[in-house]
Amino acid sequence: MAITNLMALLLIGKISIAVLNDYEEQKKAGKDPVFYASRIKGLENVDGWNDESEETKEKRKDA
Repeated sequence: MAITNLMALLLIGKISIAVLNDYEEQKKAGKDPVFYASRIKGLENVDGWNDESEETKEKRKDA
């Protein structure tokens, strides 16, 4: 059982670090962190979260 869990952690480790980094960047910028799958490289085919609108992307570019 432990070996299975360790293998799963190794598989998701890279993405979880990327998500944590994105969260910390948003907090440092003084924003209320929001998760958008499109901001995480390597995270594809995600159905659980709505992606950010074009309007939100433009606001992020301007900030």
